[in-house]
Parts: sequence; structure tokens; C-alpha cells
Amino acid sequence: MLRKEFFYSAAFVSALFPHALSAANPYQAEVGAEYTDVSSNDFFGDGRSLELYGTYYLNPVEAGEYPLSEAAFVSRASGISALLNEQQVDAPSNFLSGDADAQGLALSGWYVHPESGWLIFGSISREESDYQTEEIEADAYSLSVGKYLWDTTTLVVGYAHKDEDIDIDFRSFHCAGFGCADIVDPPNRETDRASVAFRHLGQYSDYHYAVDVGYARETEEQYHWEQDNDQYSFMFSAYPNRNTRIVLGFEKVNFRDRALADDTDTYRIGVEYFVTPAFAVFVSYEELKVDTDQMIPVFEPVTALSEDPFFGFFPDEPFVGILPPYRLEPVSLDTESLTVGARVRF
Repeated sequence: MLRKEFFYSAAFVSALFPHALSAANPYQAEVGAEYTDVSSNDFFGDGRSLELYGTYYLNPVEAGEYPLSEAAFVSRASGISALLNEQQVDAPSNFLSGDADAQGLALSGWYVHPESGWLIFGSISREESDYQTEEIEADAYSLSVGKYLWDTTTLVVGYAHKDEDIDIDFRSFHCAGFGCADIVDPPNRETDRASVAFRHLGQYSDYHYAVDVGYARETEEQYHWEQDNDQYSFMFSAYPNRNTRIVLGFEKVNFRDRALADDTDTYRIGVEYFVTPAFAVFVSYEELKVDTDQMIPVFEPVTALSEDPFFGFFPDEPFVGILPPYRLEPVSLDTESLTVGARVRF
């Protein structure tokens, strides 16, 4: 289904292409679509996501002598934006929760005072995830305040909060050989995030470049435990010309308690090219590395039912008798993802 929707979104963007051929700066609105394909690992199967988004600026936006990708940034543009997202993940055969899908909606708005350079940004979002054994409804909001320190340099501090309502159907998988018990759903999971971000768009000789550096502290609470992590991000953008942007990025997440979560490193590379001043295409590749000591059981095949001495003893339960022979092997949580997309300005 998602692949079909991708072709519909691609047709929507393509329908605007004739307009993009004749459109020129300045512009006041932008729509786009992104499709991402994610590789599988030992816990999750192949995944894919589709995003459709639109932005309306309160005043006309123009890049001037700067790269086309940076038009809104250098214009100190204010605006509103909406985003729709759908995700699907296929579960491997050894994952009890089954396939998963999620749908999300986000609305955001920001205002920049052109003369002073002060800016404020806010957003709200809702995401609904459906697994075989559980459903999660997540509501989030964020608020950021910052300032243009110089013409093309900003410093922004922000706060975000997410509240997840978790509904688990334990009867679908939490059954021992002695029957299923109704278990109370876990309490909501809450996440708070404080962040600071620095951005500078500069020029060296005849070429522009951009540097983005960020830090965030995130705290997640559920039951009687609390988990903190530190997030560091760095991104460098090079502009060989006004139409082309090349991006290299890195993000590191360090968890305070390694018993509850694993540290991650994320590497990104991407290219965006403006076919015309109003139509751009882009592609990006991302690799997520997870530093984990987890082990996964690999079950040995049972060649005959008679090898299980308890087979049929609990005929009404999905898990019967003793577990078949198994061995523990290191688990791989690494993933790779490829994103393609396009956006149109008018």
C-alpha cells in the first residue's frame, strides 16, 4: 500500500513540474514529498516511510546571491508548515510483536523579526503506531527561541515534550503453558528534551558553506526508572554552485545507563539539486551504528514432533512444552536507509 501511495505523491509533485519550469524567485509556498527505504536487522524487518509536507511563508522569499537551498534562512522568513507521515516496518520471523505501521501529523509555525533577528518557533504533533501486540498514541509539542547573531548566523535554544499512551494486548503473545493472565497496561511514557543549536552560513572564495552544530539532553520516564541521554550533532553543507547542495552529517547518542539502552552513531550523506529555481530533487543515504552487547537466541530446528516430549500437553496455548535447543549469538541492530524526494516552490 505504501509503495502505491509513493507513486501517487510522486505524480502529485510531477503535476506541479510544468509550473516549476516557468516559476522564478521570489516564491511564497513550497510542497514536497520524501520516500525512505530502511534495511532490516536482527530485530526489525525492512521498513519504509512516506512524507508529504507543505509550507507557506508570510512574505515572499528570495535567495539573492546565496544558494537556492538557503532562501528562507537568508530572507529571515516567517511561515507555517504541515507534515503528513506514514511508516511501515516488516517484522522478522523471530520478532513476536509482528509488523508495525504508524501515521503522524505535525503542524508548526515560526516568526522572525527581520530587524532585530529574534525568532520563535513552535510545533505540535500526533502519531499513532499499531503493532500486533500493542498500540501507541504519542502527542508532542515543542517551543524554541533564538536570534540571528549576524546576518547568516543563528543560535537557538529549545524545549520539547512527548507523552506516549501505551495499550498492550498481552493475551496475544504473553501466554505461558499454564494459561494467560490479564496484565495491567504500563503507565504512559514521557520524554523531555532540551536543546541548543548553532548555525552559520559562510563563504570561502567563490563558494558558500554551512555549519550546523547541536546538543540536546533527553530524559525518558516510565514506571520507576528514568533514562537520560546526550545527543551531539554536526552537519557540514557545501555549495559548488547556487543550484547544488552536498551534505555530510554525524550524530552521536550517549545513554547514561547502558543497561537500559545502547549508544548509537549515525552517518549521513546527501545531495540536493535545483533543476530550476523552483524545482529540486534530492537523495540521501544514512547508516545507523548501534553499540550493543545484546545477544539473540537462535533456535535449532526440530526435525520431528516426537523430539518435543511435551508436545500436545497444552494444546490451547501458542507456546507449548519446553523450548527447543538454541544458542546465543551477537545481535545486529545496525540499519541503512535511502531517501529520495522532490520539492516545488511557487
